[in-house]
Amino acid sequence: MMKSFFLQPVLMGLDHRNVDSKNYLRASGLHQFDINNQESYLPAQFVYSFMDNVSKNEQVRNLGSFLLNHLKFTRLSNWGNMIISTPDLLTSMKIGARFNHVLCTHQRAEFHINGNTASYSWTYTDKEMDGRNQVDFINLFYAIDGIRVGAGSKWTPLEIHTICSDLPDLDNLLPVENNTVIRTNSKRSGIMFETSLLSTSMPDKSLDNYEYSDKHLSIKNKIYCILDGWSGEYFPVVDVIAEMGSISRVTLYRMLHSEGTSYIDILDNWRFTKALKLLNENDHSTIKEISQKLKYSNCSNFERSFKRWTGTTPGRFRDSIRS
Repeated sequence: MMKSFFLQPVLMGLDHRNVDSKNYLRASGLHQFDINNQESYLPAQFVYSFMDNVSKNEQVRNLGSFLLNHLKFTRLSNWGNMIISTPDLLTSMKIGARFNHVLCTHQRAEFHINGNTASYSWTYTDKEMDGRNQVDFINLFYAIDGIRVGAGSKWTPLEIHTICSDLPDLDNLLPVENNTVIRTNSKRSGIMFETSLLSTSMPDKSLDNYEYSDKHLSIKNKIYCILDGWSGEYFPVVDVIAEMGSISRVTLYRMLHSEGTSYIDILDNWRFTKALKLLNENDHSTIKEISQKLKYSNCSNFERSFKRWTGTTPGRFRDSIRS
């Protein structure tokens, strides 16, 4: 099943291209569903049929490329806004992987960090059908646009993977001169990018009325702001954080638990993104000095944390991004 808001930007793009989608909706059976209801679900096989009919009859090899200007992450209703309205790309990636099933119940997403590269990928639990390749192409375009919200419109992935046998017509997505590696017939579809990008701040941190995030993520953002401005020798304990938020410790625990996180996890994420920024800066800070800025009791603790995050040491990571 797929959320109807996945299809709505596609329909907008087809209308802009003067493609009458009504016949395609009827032929696929989608006309029987309330597509305008953003929170309704559509049978995946019906969506596949719709995509396949449009692709073949309009002679479009890649609907993602054909509809590029309309496949914007911000148009994916509350789900898209929930993911990009976070403190940084690291948090966006973790939330995107966790809540991917909200968008497509038949997809499973994963987020991994391996040294100086990271990846966001997904696979399908349903059977392969005609038209699923077009859905996969569109998923790739949405994923890339989601990162570009923070990284800028000219950003390109290190690698693009697809389970499909080909990935045609990427001229509109990638600049003429790019080093992106395209891998087809992969076990998983997704993108690979620089780990250092995870520290990128997302432009919109407001989380007022998003159904899937609600107040839980707003608390997370408030804690990020507190940590950003904290100048004490040690980080504030949970009781202090709760007091700053004018809530009880029990309430804070409950809100964070319902989001599947904790103060320790938030502090860990905050340290990771700050470490990435400091290691990318050219101020020649030593690893020990960086560990002190992150308020570790000693350098060894910082190095162990960084290896847990990335699989490599901070020194080797800095050498790899500067080489």
